[in-house]
Amino acid sequence: MTEARYPFNFDGEIIGLHSRMEDRLCEFGFRGPEAGVDADFVDVDIGFGTACTTVGWIERVDVVPLVDGIKPFWAWKLKKSGVYTVTDLTDRVLTKGTDVDWPPLIGKIY
Repeated sequence: MTEARYPFNFDGEIIGLHSRMEDRLCEFGFRGPEAGVDADFVDVDIGFGTACTTVGWIERVDVVPLVDGIKPFWAWKLKKSGVYTVTDLTDRVLTKGTDVDWPPLIGKIY
């Protein structure tokens, strides 16, 4: 999973797999990219941002630091997700409203 996360980041409901598992996932009943916007998973080169235009349930968000010592970065997340934590590339678990923020912005919670 360390290889799967590098150099991209995902929220707690999305897993980035650094291997070719499409056929196996379809055997388990998941719908692949051929299902278009109804796909359960996408097989894309995430570095080019094509996942955002492939399915309607994923988005790339800019993560903004709210405290010193955190550099801005971006993460993939489910739209309308209830996840409020994200792990940065140094394996720190950061909380929305405390450490970082992303759209829809909620600001710093004290």
